[in-house]
This record gives sequence, structure tokens and C-alpha cells, in this order.
Amino acid sequence: MEFVNPALEKDYERWRTRLEGSDFYGKDSLTAIQVLRAHYAIADYFVGPDKGIGGIGPRDENLLLSAVFRQSAAFGGYEKWPKGVEKVATLVYGLIKDHPFHDANKRTALLSMLYHLQRLDRTPTIAQKQLEDLVVAVADDGLGEFRRYVDLRKDGPDPEVRFLADYFSRNSRKIDRRQQVITHQDLARILKSFGYEMCDAEKSFIDIVKVEIKRPLFAFGKTVESRKRVKQIHFPGWKRQVPPDTVKAVREDLNLTWKKGVDSETFYGKADSMNALINEYAGPLQRLADR
Repeated sequence: MEFVNPALEKDYERWRTRLEGSDFYGKDSLTAIQVLRAHYAIADYFVGPDKGIGGIGPRDENLLLSAVFRQSAAFGGYEKWPKGVEKVATLVYGLIKDHPFHDANKRTALLSMLYHLQRLDRTPTIAQKQLEDLVVAVADDGLGEFRRYVDLRKDGPDPEVRFLADYFSRNSRKIDRRQQVITHQDLARILKSFGYEMCDAEKSFIDIVKVEIKRPLFAFGKTVESRKRVKQIHFPGWKRQVPPDTVKAVREDLNLTWKKGVDSETFYGKADSMNALINEYAGPLQRLADR
């Protein structure tokens, strides 16, 4: 995970190290460190004057672990929530209601939910505002406005989790992996693995440079580095989304397409989808600060 704010990176690493020995790793589940990463990714994106974030980091380590461990609840050797969307639901509910972080609990829950669904190869099919309102409804004990929840409440325990699981199942679909949303930071990381650098940002543009290292034939020779600008693209900032048309043009101009042996899975494999999700859902993530 790459940070813009060095102080946040230091604090994140401190908490990540602290959680490593007590974290939970389960099939189709998010770990405490992944949830922690979601929280600090939001902080790194929104921290600053008038950005709507106060205290940063866990206020109670046990509350964070409790929310995460909900995914692994079992009775008599049987998982309470065996399905992936059920694990999403119980984690989201725990993060919102337990308030494990000093601030941005609803935003952390929303980003964790989006990231969790993505890891299940699913993406929401409803408006962002609906997801935002759903998070607020959970926080305010307002799920009674949903007829489906009212019906589930009559059928047994944990109606909130069962409702959320049903909601996420009905309002998401399988992801088309042929093209993904990435940030400029992701693009730089991807291109670096293919021998390119993004540098010399100036006046909303940035260069893509081909870097070649020529090594000497003999041990006493000098290594020679050559740098050649091959393309220039619009650059609004490292954390901002790269338009799909720009990604397509970059891949074609740099011969990084499936026709040249670089399929989408190979190309996007080094992208940080959490940063891309923050860009895509920046609106609701910002508004949740005031709800």
C-alpha cells in the first residue's frame, strides 16, 4: 500500500505489525489488516482541512478483531455464515455497529464492503446513493424501512445480517474482468513492471518513459541507462482515476495488449483495487462523514 502522507503510512505500519499475530484468515473473508488498510486508505485520500475526518486509526483493537471474527462464527463445527455474501454482510454490520475506529467507521465499512464484494468477483448494480443510504440505515437502526427486512425479522435471529446478505446478493453481479478501473498510481506501478516510468509531471500532463539498462560485456565496464519518452497523458494526480480510453491507448501504444502476449489479468495484476474503489465512490465516502 502506497501513501501520500508519510505520517499515516508510519501509523498504518505500526498497527499492521501489531495485528499480524492475532489476525484472522478465512476463505471468502477479509482480514483485520485488509479492513485496517481500507480505513487508512480513506484517511490518506480525505485527510486535510474540510475533508471530514477526525481521529484516525483503531480506538479499540479488540472491537476491530471482533467485527472481523464475526465472519468465522461457527456452531457444532458448522459455519454460521458459510456464503461469501453472508460474510460481507456480517463484517459490514460489525464494523458499523461496533465503531472500532476513532472516526470514519461507516466509510470504512462501505469501502470494505465494496472491496469484499470485488474479491468475490462481484460488483454493485445499484446507484451509489443507495449504498450510502443503506450504510446510514444500518448505523441508525433504520432497516425497518425495507419490507424485506421486516419479513426476515419474523423468521429468526440476526435479521440484519440476513437482510444485508440478501441485499448484496440481489444487487450485485459478476465482474467483467476484461477491463478494470485503476488510478495513476496503479498505472505507474504496472508500467514499471514492464520497463516504463511515469515522470516529469507538468501542467496536468505526465510523461511515460521507456527505461532500458544496457549492461557491460565485461565486469569493469559501465552500466548505461537510456530513457526515451514514448507517450504523454493527462495527469490530474496520483490518486485519481485513469479514464478507460487512456488505459486502452497506453496499452496499445506500448504493445501491452493480449495480441502482444499481455492479457488483462497480467496487466491489471499489480493494481491496487482499493484505491480505485475510493476514486469511484469518492462521493458517498465523502458524504458519509456528515451522516
